[in-house]
Amino acid sequence: MITKISKIKMNSYSFVLLSIILAFSFIFTGYHPVNAAPDFDSKQVRLKWIVPGSGDQADKQLVEGHINKYLKDKLNAALDLTTFNWAEYNEKIKIYIAAGEQYDINFTSSWTADYWHLASVDVYKDLTDMLDEYAPKTKVLLGDKILKGADINGRIYALPVYNTNIVHSSGILLNKKLVQKYKIDTSKIKKLQDLESTLKTIKAKESKVIGFYPFDSYSGTVINTINFDKFVYNSPGAVLRDGNSTKVVNEFETNDAKTLFFLMNKWYKAGYIPKSADASNYYFNNNKSKIFAMYSNITATKCEDLLADEKLDMIAVPLSRSSITSERVTAAMHAISAMCKNPERALMFLELVNTDETLSNLINYGVEGVHYKKAGKATITQLPRGVEKYNPDSQWMFGNETITYSLPERTSKAWTTLDESVKKAIASPLLGFSFDPEPVAVEIHNLNDITNKYVNDLSIGKVNPTSTLTKMNNELKNAGLQKVLTEMQQQVDKFKKSN
Repeated sequence: MITKISKIKMNSYSFVLLSIILAFSFIFTGYHPVNAAPDFDSKQVRLKWIVPGSGDQADKQLVEGHINKYLKDKLNAALDLTTFNWAEYNEKIKIYIAAGEQYDINFTSSWTADYWHLASVDVYKDLTDMLDEYAPKTKVLLGDKILKGADINGRIYALPVYNTNIVHSSGILLNKKLVQKYKIDTSKIKKLQDLESTLKTIKAKESKVIGFYPFDSYSGTVINTINFDKFVYNSPGAVLRDGNSTKVVNEFETNDAKTLFFLMNKWYKAGYIPKSADASNYYFNNNKSKIFAMYSNITATKCEDLLADEKLDMIAVPLSRSSITSERVTAAMHAISAMCKNPERALMFLELVNTDETLSNLINYGVEGVHYKKAGKATITQLPRGVEKYNPDSQWMFGNETITYSLPERTSKAWTTLDESVKKAIASPLLGFSFDPEPVAVEIHNLNDITNKYVNDLSIGKVNPTSTLTKMNNELKNAGLQKVLTEMQQQVDKFKKSN
């Protein structure tokens, strides 16, 4: 009996001792129980996130209430999502920065809230050394190629948005009904010239159909099918995208450009491109249902988007190898202000935006049962209140688009296509490079004016390509083209030397 009691006492003593040892070891190793809330300061952090859009949504406060309830346990943080109108966004951000207004995160890109410039003047927080600790899943999601596109002298100042536009791929879209009607084998179309015999058939048998439309309202003209990385939109100066050379050339003097414009002129004369065609949205909107083939930027969701938004049922035919370019990577990003008082928490929030389906869908669609209802595992239908009072309609902008729900007219299959295209895409030889136009700003402005006079007509094919290209290139030379090309080459050479 005494022996038994002694054993019990010894076992109890051992258990207590072991408990004390474990307790101290947990303290000194920073142990947190599984699924426990992060050990943040007791004070809740409020994060102000500024994005462009159509202004704050009517149900912003309601949605933020649900977001903040969710973030309380995740980050001990609260969100203030502020939306400036598209037209005023760039200026509003500049005013915020100049005035020293406090905010934490903002949308930035190559086209608004200038990522390259604002990062270079220390407006944005350097995130490079924080990614492994505070955004490891996002770092893996983006991968080395995409992050390289956001690289500024070896440092990362914003997280690119993983969306359907992050891969560059140009090609054509074909009317699905007509493809099926004439049993067109799209796998045999490898270049624009391969479309010619089909256009001849369409012209002969479908008198009311527009054979070819050389514009995409979102990504310019058919000239983008030429495999060059441009430095400034619609202005000469480019490098071959998938070659080893980084020699800067005037792409309007290349054989590729001449061949393209001769083809467009041939198609124009044959009536495949209408005499009435122009590059305006007005023309497209009034004639879109009659188009058989059109130039387009090709994305994973391009055909679904056109079917949903334009009621056009098209088949995509890529004509260029997919690539990752700095232009595409920096087209949608989120940066943390250098003045942010809680940059670690802000980066952890962006990590959640990119990896947490619940948070992503709250931001994009609002509250389930109020703004939308589930229609499948990853599909939703927006309710009237969602359409009217919480409808940002900017899934491409808020973070990882692959974890957002799909609307009925779109499918989640697109995300598999996106992942595959990112893996297969080649890296541009200028990935991570951004041209600083300031030293030749006057010349670039003048060059833009000249190309704007000629490029659309060349793309339509309505002008003689030989005489028009000669005239345009002579005007470009007289307006300082060589000075611009020299400056571009110097910056490229400096970039390549340091990378």
